[in-house]
Amino acid sequence: MCAVQRHFLGWDKSLCDLVADFILHDKLREMSSSPIDLSDKLIVVPTRQAGRRLKDALVMHCSAHKMAMLAPEIVMPSYFFTEPADFGEANRTLVLAIIADMFLHDGNKYPALIPPTVRNITPEWALRASIRIAELRDELCEGGFLIRDVVKAFASEMNEPERWMDLDRLENELLERLAHSGLKDPCECKIQRTRNPSLPQYIRHIIIAGVPDPTPLALHSLQSLSENLQIDILVHAPERYAEYFDEWGCPLEEYWQNAIIDIPDEQNIILVANQREQAQKVLQLLSRHSNKFTPDEVSIGVPDRSVIPFLEMVLSDIGFSTFDPAERRVADTSLYRLLASFVDVMREKNYHTVSTWLRHPDVLNYLYQSRRLSPDRVLAELDMLRIQHLPQSFEEMLSIVKTDRAEESYNNLQIALSFLQKQINYVHTRPIQKWLPDFLQTIYASKIIKQDMPSDAELMEIAELLYMVLKEFEHLPLFVSFPDLQNHGVIEALFLKRLGECQYHPQPPSPVPLSPLLEFQGWLELPWNDKPFLILTGMNDEFVPGGHMEHLFLPDALRTKLKLRNSNSRFARDAFVMTALIESRRSNGQVYFILGKNTINGDVLKPSRLFFLCDDKSLIKRARNLFAQVKEESGNFAPSISVVLNPGLIPELQQLSGKTVWHVTAFRDYLKCPFRFFL
Repeated sequence: MCAVQRHFLGWDKSLCDLVADFILHDKLREMSSSPIDLSDKLIVVPTRQAGRRLKDALVMHCSAHKMAMLAPEIVMPSYFFTEPADFGEANRTLVLAIIADMFLHDGNKYPALIPPTVRNITPEWALRASIRIAELRDELCEGGFLIRDVVKAFASEMNEPERWMDLDRLENELLERLAHSGLKDPCECKIQRTRNPSLPQYIRHIIIAGVPDPTPLALHSLQSLSENLQIDILVHAPERYAEYFDEWGCPLEEYWQNAIIDIPDEQNIILVANQREQAQKVLQLLSRHSNKFTPDEVSIGVPDRSVIPFLEMVLSDIGFSTFDPAERRVADTSLYRLLASFVDVMREKNYHTVSTWLRHPDVLNYLYQSRRLSPDRVLAELDMLRIQHLPQSFEEMLSIVKTDRAEESYNNLQIALSFLQKQINYVHTRPIQKWLPDFLQTIYASKIIKQDMPSDAELMEIAELLYMVLKEFEHLPLFVSFPDLQNHGVIEALFLKRLGECQYHPQPPSPVPLSPLLEFQGWLELPWNDKPFLILTGMNDEFVPGGHMEHLFLPDALRTKLKLRNSNSRFARDAFVMTALIESRRSNGQVYFILGKNTINGDVLKPSRLFFLCDDKSLIKRARNLFAQVKEESGNFAPSISVVLNPGLIPELQQLSGKTVWHVTAFRDYLKCPFRFFL
């Protein structure tokens, strides 16, 4: 039987370098001319970005010794229960649709799950409820539980036993319907995989590298695998801290909730007004330390991602290129907004939804490329239609534009609305897996994809995700009352939900000569960053360690009983991470912590509780500094021009000088920038 062994690497260097040294130590000592073979190792890291950094570090270490390397397999903890998927395993879309269908047709079986304010269960409400219940099952599954397991073990301790009994009844019905159709429940499959985990035959050694909070489900797999494989746990801390970590290298709550975090200088904790001021403070720190640290030695942490746009703006002004490597949600992309606006038109055919869809850049580009319609004219006619007629519905808009009026020509808008009408008619007679690809093919028919362009590479990845989600809808009519869901737009809403929660990998920008690249790092990526000068923004309690991990059905107290991730475990993890970030730079680096007093909208923010893990002598002074009054130094002024512009009366200006009526879109462009308006 193989053992699980912990190794404490110290924290005199970044975690990435320490892990690379540990993995290559014995291999480099062999001084062989053969490539360094790491292909039998499975290395587990907390995030995908950490895996990329570790692979780069291993390559650099081998290159420095002029050695080739056979790369290891680097994965995240979810690898042990998500791959490979079982044959016959139901997909997430089907599970959501079945739960929604159960609420629609048998909602009276689960009275404790239906609020008193819901008198009639609509398809929209059923879908929202199914999403909440699926999320609950996912979170319980991370601990190795189904709903029935929780009810069986904790029924006597639950505050709302009726609600949990209904949840149990609903889950049993779901499992029966899946089994009747010859399908397996994905949560049950994940739990089963951890009981009998299987790895590729060539894997002989597992290394858990700096993973401070693996899920219980991943630990169940590792416990089973430890019977036949060697497992090494690498901890980013000195040996003297061994008693403050459990057998899997996770920080113990009892110690880290009360540990003292020794911040070298109180001046390194900086309170400013808002996100804009945080970005300005980063700029000042870079300037102040420019003689000590080069741009290649700087790292910026962004636990609060709302700071990123302000950082991008101020850093680009001084010649820096920036890149946020964090995975992005498809819901934040232009393609998703195009589909969402079209689904809104299908659901509510009114002026607002039609106007939103027509204003989408990809729609305007299609109308220009395929119909030769000027975007300016389409939008101007759309505004004129609104001003002159105040139409409420899509049908009313069509009726007006088809009326022949010499003084009100809507030729461009009529073509655009007729195109939209054609698309709606096409959609109503076809399932989503048929009409959606055809719709996108029409809109993007003139687009030329260039794989070397970062934006096009991202679009291709998003298209693959879209195709994957569409595949989940192929057999949906066999298991649910498809017409009931489709007629109410629930199928489209379910598709948008599934597509929107998918994530894609952003592509780094093309290199710009003489423009250093700064990457923004998330909280759990920071220990893997080897840059000596670290500036952490967004150090507010809402982001580090974050608020209470609450769920409608799963309060924090129940999380603790189930030994799931909870507020206390997250606090202990983040206290350890913050300590490691400071200690790894204490001798040859610098760490600054910047936090905001308010958001840019004026909402109050709280300082991170981690700052109060200090000795009694420092506590009062630090509290005064963290709750002090601050004012916005840069001011929130409207953009202005610093030089007098006197371009003279150009012909276009002469034509407009006597004009008394402007279209709304033209007036908007003028307010945005009068100078560009007249160019």
